[in-house]
Amino acid sequence: MMQKQDVSTYFYLEPYVYVSVKGQSAIIYNTLSHSIIEIISNTVIIELLNKLINKNNLYVVELTEKDLNNEIISDFIGKAREFFIGDLLDVSISDKKPIQFIPVIKFKRDMNDTIDDARIMHDLTELTLFLNSSSNSIKKQNQQFPFCSSNFTCSNELDFNVISDLLPIVKSNLEQINISGTDIFHYSRFNDLIDIIKEIPNISFLINYQNPSINRKNIEILKHINARIKISVSLPIKQAVLLNLIQLLQQKDILYSFDFKVEKEEDVEIYQEILTKYNIESYSFLPFYNEENLNLFEEAVYLSKEDIIEAKPTQKDIFARQAINQLNYGKLFVLPDNSIYGNLNVSKLGNLSEDSIYEMVEAAYSCNKSWQRLRKNVSPCKKCIYNLLCPPLSNYEYAIGQNNLCHIKNV
Repeated sequence: MMQKQDVSTYFYLEPYVYVSVKGQSAIIYNTLSHSIIEIISNTVIIELLNKLINKNNLYVVELTEKDLNNEIISDFIGKAREFFIGDLLDVSISDKKPIQFIPVIKFKRDMNDTIDDARIMHDLTELTLFLNSSSNSIKKQNQQFPFCSSNFTCSNELDFNVISDLLPIVKSNLEQINISGTDIFHYSRFNDLIDIIKEIPNISFLINYQNPSINRKNIEILKHINARIKISVSLPIKQAVLLNLIQLLQQKDILYSFDFKVEKEEDVEIYQEILTKYNIESYSFLPFYNEENLNLFEEAVYLSKEDIIEAKPTQKDIFARQAINQLNYGKLFVLPDNSIYGNLNVSKLGNLSEDSIYEMVEAAYSCNKSWQRLRKNVSPCKKCIYNLLCPPLSNYEYAIGQNNLCHIKNV
């Protein structure tokens, strides 16, 4: 056992520093400056880091004069100081080991707790209602991202009574509601729907630019409730139809944005011409995986180490990614057959005709395939030192069938 007189100093890490150690690989990340130190196959430093992150040490360890004279440890301390990650503290300041207060993750609630129905609803913040079309076609079209097809056949319809029973329960905490379907304007209770959603803060209507029901009257209705229109566009484009829509939207001065479906690099060039030609300012390019364009994703979607750090993940992000999937959390999808999902790529949570919304929100909260689908729990990400710096698992991982959409290997 080390004697106290042999201790020459303490080495500590700052509380805003995140450390990840996996086998013989590690990173030390400054969540304020977003600087990072990567350690690969350095047994001495890996051992030191394991001591630092031990819950009994709280980011503070004792170093002897021998440790300080070790060139490997000395160089590491120099880097830690350079990146404001850690420093030395003379033992003469105190006769006791200093305490470092390290932030720890605190769940919104313990899954074993019994909570009331009102508290359960706090977890639900975004609701998407698919008003019409077949549930199978909706799932297929929206599994990667929200998108409306140009097929306007309304084969099935969401029961309005289900909506009218649901919204009073959920809307007090609802931050966003999305209305989608084959042709939302042909929904038999469209006007009644508008009346019960108008008080929700953020309302988006998803439509295809070719929808023949888009007219001045319907645009006025949406403008009256301060709704945003999200317009789905895929190639080939009917430019006359698109121009008429843009002119109508501009005349009515309503909030709108375009979602352009991209399947190859050349698609972007075509869309760029459209953006310039029609002066479109609010838009998104949405890569779509069609099982034959993996190269597009490797170039445009897959992340490098530099991409991850450039995103500047915060300490709050890192904590959140240990507990919830930030892309899925709080979202539910209701299909025309009244079935409800936490993610359209996995099994339904239940059916609003038969099951309690409270039970389904609880099921979504505990589901490790949607709201709690975490990189730390899936292979190969769970063995990667970057897993909590990476963005959450998205629908693209489901579509491609691979969790590590990145260029990071062997760390």
